[in-house]
Amino acid sequence: MHLTKLTLLLLLVLPATSLTRRQQEPDGCASVKALAFDTRAHFLGPAIVDLFESFYHKNLASRFRAGSADNIPFGEYRIRAYVEGYAPETRYVVVEQRRVTIVLGLIVGHELPEFPPVLRGRVIGSLPSKHRSYARLVSLYSNASFESDIAPNGEFEFGGPGWGSYLLLVVSEDGLLAARTVELPRSGPPIEVTIGRDRVPPWETGRVHPRREPSANDGRSPTAPTTLRWSATHTMGTP
Repeated sequence: MHLTKLTLLLLLVLPATSLTRRQQEPDGCASVKALAFDTRAHFLGPAIVDLFESFYHKNLASRFRAGSADNIPFGEYRIRAYVEGYAPETRYVVVEQRRVTIVLGLIVGHELPEFPPVLRGRVIGSLPSKHRSYARLVSLYSNASFESDIAPNGEFEFGGPGWGSYLLLVVSEDGLLAARTVELPRSGPPIEVTIGRDRVPPWETGRVHPRREPSANDGRSPTAPTTLRWSATHTMGTP
C-alpha cells in the first residue's frame, strides 16, 4: 500500500515538474550573426547591434560580440544595427533555426541623394488585359521595396529609392512577367523593361504548372490514361 501511494505521488508530481521546465526553457536556441553591406554591395563587416528586442520587449543586444551572439531563443525580434559612419537599419527578423545570418544594407550620410528621389520607367510589350499588373523595385542589400501602378501607356514611377542595387520586377496575377537589375543613382531617359526579353525563364518564376502525361488521344501512348501531375518550380531556380 505504501508503494502504491508513492507511485501515485510521483505520477502526479513529475508531469507538473516537467511541464514547468518546458515552460521555462525555450523551444530552441540559435547562433545569430549580423553582417553589414552598404546598399551598393560593399561588405562593411560585422554589424554593431544596439537593439535585439523580443516579442516580450526583452532586449538581447548585450549578447552580441562583433556581430555574433549565441543562445538566442527561437522567436521574432526587432533588430537595430549599424557600423560607424552609417545610419542604422531597423527590421523584424524570425529566428527559427540553429544558425541565422542577418544581412543589413546601410546608407552612409553622404549617400543621401541631392537629386529628386524618383525613378521613372516604362514597360515595353503587352500586359495581361484581364489581370492587374504592377511594378516593384526591391533593394538587393536592404529591406527597402517600392511599388507602382503601371499606366495604360506602360509608364511607372517610384518615389524615394536611395542609392544602391535594385531588382526591378513587373508582376501580375499570372506571376513574374519581367525582371532586370537597376543601379541607382542613374541618369538618362526613363528605364525600360521589356516583356519577353527581360523575362525570367518559366522554370524560375515560382509558379506551379500542370504537367500533362501522354494520353491515348495524342498518338504517343495508346494505353496510357489522361492524368495531370503537378510540378512545382521555385524562385531563382533553387529547389
